[in-house]
Amino acid sequence: MDNLKDYVRLNDTSSTDACLPEGDDERFERRYDAYRHRIKFRTNVRRRGKPFWVTILLPAAASLLLVFIVRLAVNPVAEKFASAGERRDSISIAYREHYGKVALLACQISDLTAYMDYDDAVAVMETMDDILGNPDEFMDNPYLSERRKLEMFEEYSRREISALVRFKDRITETSDKK
Repeated sequence: MDNLKDYVRLNDTSSTDACLPEGDDERFERRYDAYRHRIKFRTNVRRRGKPFWVTILLPAAASLLLVFIVRLAVNPVAEKFASAGERRDSISIAYREHYGKVALLACQISDLTAYMDYDDAVAVMETMDDILGNPDEFMDNPYLSERRKLEMFEEYSRREISALVRFKDRITETSDKK
């Protein structure tokens, strides 16, 4: 590094105030006069950009066309998965509706047992547990189609909820008589 500094310090020609060699000024003037008509400064000239259709419309149309082609190519695959997803969604919706109704009825029945004797309340809760079944027995059957499972679950749900409603009505009648 020190050798480089020494070399630059010894051979530095930029610090001298030497003028251009003789004759360079005249040669520069002759060349400038010859090319003066070709040198134009663009400060006052209006610069014309690319047209609107090239900068905006063409890329927008190309991107819309690309999106259309991709959707067209992916649409059959998406429809196949969507039909399977709809079946799962309908079963899951049926589950949510069923268990929402069951939870509401269970809360109402447990509210009715609040002022009962302990043994009576335990008997009511055990009866409610007997009414509530487990639909997993037929839902886990691999030989049933999704549509058939949904039909069976809806029937199961209808019967279970009607049994809970009748049981709640019977408890209400007996508690009103006391």
